[in-house]
Amino acid sequence: MIMLWNPSIRKSIAIAVPEPGMSNKMDETVFGFGVCPVTHDPKIIMIQQFAPLHEKPSKINDPREVMLYTLSSGKWTSLSPASSNVLSKSIRVQWYGQVIDRFIYWSGLHLKALNSRLIRWNCNLILSFDMTDHTFQVIDLPDSLAKHPPSKISIFKLRESLVIFQSNEKEKQCHDVVWMMENNGVEKSFTKVFAIIAPEYGSSIRAMGLRNNGTLIMQVKKDYRCEESEIVVYEPKTQHLNALKIDGVRSFSTVNSYKETLVLLGSE
Repeated sequence: MIMLWNPSIRKSIAIAVPEPGMSNKMDETVFGFGVCPVTHDPKIIMIQQFAPLHEKPSKINDPREVMLYTLSSGKWTSLSPASSNVLSKSIRVQWYGQVIDRFIYWSGLHLKALNSRLIRWNCNLILSFDMTDHTFQVIDLPDSLAKHPPSKISIFKLRESLVIFQSNEKEKQCHDVVWMMENNGVEKSFTKVFAIIAPEYGSSIRAMGLRNNGTLIMQVKKDYRCEESEIVVYEPKTQHLNALKIDGVRSFSTVNSYKETLVLLGSE
């Protein structure tokens, strides 16, 4: 069950989710949600993924099962590989996506079959879904990001731009780098925006999101011996860290952006 909730108008809608065709607890279903800026129709995309060890090398290029829910229709439909350019099983996306204009973006990775039994990670990428024509597109990354450990890459939204956070645990001073995607028509390019200089936190930095003014919200460990963390804000211009006095357990805290809207008003 998925719950769409608009706190601005205090209204929610429950949506039944189709049963996934997977049984192992390591398999997963990834969701994306956005409101089409053209039709103002809320849409949910559902991508089913087997755990990498359960993917069959012989079927690595087969299309994944992808379903789309639109609030206007009130039903789920399967996307056709031919018309929607549905991603193949060689493309695997991370859980959390970002919505910018008409696109939903995910960070992901490309899997490659080594032989009849083994599959391995090949490179990182960005996957986009266009809410107007229901098509997917794979966006290639520069080598410094494409070949970086997948667990050290995450995406965020800065105003109306996609931003990539690259964690570098081996560096002594410049631990992490923030990149921004620029749209040049069909082509996409990535520009390094700033580096985080915070050697006192070592490899404990976990990016959580960006404010509209460009400051980075991060979670850092209070003590290397435990998982207790605090949330801080990093100012790129001054390289100053400001503690928000919000404590928590690492990986159990999240930060999300919001936008006031009348979506769901009049919906049954």
